Amino acid sequence: MSKIFDPEIGRATRWTKGQASPNPGGRPSKTPLSDAYRRLLETPYPGDQRGRTYVERIAEVVCYEAGGGDLAAIREIADRTEGRPRQNVEMNPMNLDLSRLTPEQRLELAKLLALANRSAETAESAADTPMQP
Repeated sequence: MSKIFDPEIGRATRWTKGQASPNPGGRPSKTPLSDAYRRLLETPYPGDQRGRTYVERIAEVVCYEAGGGDLAAIREIADRTEGRPRQNVEMNPMNLDLSRLTPEQRLELAKLLALANRSAETAESAADTPMQP
């Protein structure tokens, strides 16, 4: 049996630009637990006289602790508001003597490291970018 691609198969039922979306709810979530946490955090905290949500109460408690000098709370606030500091990665895990490389080898190594760094930054950027529906 030969597998020949026929572009006409399914053409009549394909989505066309301007047509209503066949998937109006978008892609299903792959993080059901995180989604449940987010929904709960936005609900009012039971019995709170000021009508604050769970997330508002948690933020207030962490800020109070940070104001009292709690380093873990201070670190948490800094990480959440300014982002976590970059971690340095050891690029010579085998303790190679790089001084023994020729200038050509050093140039080639620098090119490879730059390429690896760009790939890592692209992957990191993609992980931080929310998917569009």
